[in-house]
Amino acid sequence: MRFFRFLLIFTIVLITSINLSIAKKDSLYISLGIYGNYNLNYDAANFPKLPGIPNCCEVFKHGYGNGYSAGLIIEVPLAAFFDINSLYYAYIKAGYSDKTSELLSTQPLIAWSPAENKKVVGEFEHHLADTIRAMSYQFYSGFKVWNELKIHAGISFDFLTIRKFHQFEKLSKPEGGTFYDSTIGNTYKTIRNDTSGVIPQSNSLLLSGIIGLSYDLPLDSRGVLVASPEIFYHYGLNNIVQGIEWKKNIISLGVSVKYSLKPGLPKPPLPPEPIKEVPNEEPIVDKKIDNVNIDTLTINKIGNNKNIISLGKEKSSIDSILNGKLRTITKNYSRTDTLFSYRKAKLAADISAKLLDEADKEITPQKIKVEEFETTNINPLLTYIFFDEASSEIPQRYHSISKEKIKSFSEDELFNSGTLDIYYNLLNIVGLRMRNNPKVKITLTGIQLAIGAEQGLKDLARQRAESVRNYLTQKWEISEDRIKVNTSLIPENESSNYQNPDKLAEIRHVEIKSANWDIVKPVTSVNKYHKFTAKKIRFYPETQSEIGTKSWEIQTNQGQNPFQDFKGDGESPKSYDYNFTENDGNMFSNDSNLTYAFKTIDNSDQAVQTPFKSLAVEYITTTRREEIEKTEIKREKFNLILFDFDKSEITPNNKRIIDFIKSKIKPNSFVKINGFADRVGEPEHNLKLSEQRAQATANALKLKPQEINGIGSSQLLYDNNYPEGRFYCRTVEINIETKLDK
Repeated sequence: MRFFRFLLIFTIVLITSINLSIAKKDSLYISLGIYGNYNLNYDAANFPKLPGIPNCCEVFKHGYGNGYSAGLIIEVPLAAFFDINSLYYAYIKAGYSDKTSELLSTQPLIAWSPAENKKVVGEFEHHLADTIRAMSYQFYSGFKVWNELKIHAGISFDFLTIRKFHQFEKLSKPEGGTFYDSTIGNTYKTIRNDTSGVIPQSNSLLLSGIIGLSYDLPLDSRGVLVASPEIFYHYGLNNIVQGIEWKKNIISLGVSVKYSLKPGLPKPPLPPEPIKEVPNEEPIVDKKIDNVNIDTLTINKIGNNKNIISLGKEKSSIDSILNGKLRTITKNYSRTDTLFSYRKAKLAADISAKLLDEADKEITPQKIKVEEFETTNINPLLTYIFFDEASSEIPQRYHSISKEKIKSFSEDELFNSGTLDIYYNLLNIVGLRMRNNPKVKITLTGIQLAIGAEQGLKDLARQRAESVRNYLTQKWEISEDRIKVNTSLIPENESSNYQNPDKLAEIRHVEIKSANWDIVKPVTSVNKYHKFTAKKIRFYPETQSEIGTKSWEIQTNQGQNPFQDFKGDGESPKSYDYNFTENDGNMFSNDSNLTYAFKTIDNSDQAVQTPFKSLAVEYITTTRREEIEKTEIKREKFNLILFDFDKSEITPNNKRIIDFIKSKIKPNSFVKINGFADRVGEPEHNLKLSEQRAQATANALKLKPQEINGIGSSQLLYDNNYPEGRFYCRTVEINIETKLDK
């Protein structure tokens, strides 16, 4: 209702002003009318998805739809204002426009076919339907090219009132098929990613160029009422969504009905006044005076613009005073101009920082003390190679090296490696140890399940074992007669015990067995870690801005090297905490101060940065600490695996590790045992299980350790999205610190 009220007021004001302009040109007419169009909407796009909206689409290219537009139209002959040919016209349209359309994209994927009961290559459709409606204002010109045929060109401003979307992905092939997931298999779904809402980051104004044709058909004998069939093409000039290529193009077919308004005839001239005879007198002398008065009103504003003067409306008047034969004629001119005076907004910044302990209390002195420690790790070897579902290819996360690299490969290369990096070299470690022990044999046992995608793949277990064997024989040139291949199939009636996806993934493996300890013994590595006396830095950024801030940034360096940067949008926080982690120690290398500065940008893009301030740093290496303390501390860490799933009993494979650990414990050793669990199961159960594992290890070592902890699954040592990560989490970590006098 407000829209039509606005159109009515707008039309009345416009018609009145135009009529006043052409009142003396009685051969010219303005026309007022209504129009209605049928819209053929076409979307030109090149984007995969809307910002922040999940979608698997590769790219949307085209979209189609239809809608309508209707409103008021005004036609004005340009000869009413300019001395030009009367064949030129100007037009204004104000109305409502429907720009709805739908984008569609298809692509292939792996789907599940119930008819064939297996994975097949299918096809699915990405649908993105928009509902876009706008208040449209069109300004264009017209020129008569023949008879009543006119050509048009101009521009359209569309202010969006509705901008919604609805997207979903639909499986189209095979018929009756469903989406397939590599983890759970058949999802029993034909629709996914079904989302709707307001189009994110959409522009509120769409611009388009206009070209078109129209033909006037008179509906009465005087030609006052005219119907004009018309066709227009709207070419989108800006994108619907900021940052992605998506424009609206429209072909509009319709008709406008216009009524011509004829200005009133000019008033007849007044009859001339009778001429009066005036006796001869001395002539009156005119004295002319110009009186000019210009005032300036100053308005102060905040911004980066240059000062602007806006000229006011000029007013004039004439005063005439007759004094005898002297007539004084004064022409008065006055004007009030406006000076917009711009100045930069006030912007200031400051920052301070404090070092805090775990209780959020300031430490004394305010110094970042970093201590470097070295620990010897004994990493048991998990002798399982895990495979993807229904696959016999060794996954790429396992390290495959060239024959040239094999010539120089040594376990010494793994000296500073982490547990999982050592594990991913399992085949190279086994190959090297078999080459160094030419009489040792191994057994490879491939395992598969008789359910899901692996059901019916009779030779899959053997193919998996042969993939491992081929790597050892072809890359490491191990003789095939030293490698025995076995297979194991978990029957369907027993597979119900492995419905959990994590358990299913753990079954799909090849186990490497050897009676010789030298093939499967643990790998030794040395790792460095760091401890901080301070647990966190608390920064206190301060900003003083007249117009608010757009973004902020805290920059930190250690010496000449960047440490960490912290950024945010909008107003800066009153305080910002950074918690030190063990890995942060790798970024420190000396006693250079940790410097920090604060930068902020206000809403006029004005930036200010504080000078760098500093916090003292004391970096203590292992060698330096031993020189200070006059003692050397030997630190060793052992991971006891494998505990069976949901078990705390020490397996025979760990007996030799237990004996080895006993030999490392001295009377003055400090022993700490931490038990862990994987993510499978409830946290309370996993905590209790990890405590039982730690206690069982202490019992096996026949000592009362100074500290026994159950960590449970609250702190996962490794990525549990892979089966090897879960296996290595079913462990007990034994830390031994022994002081050695120098």
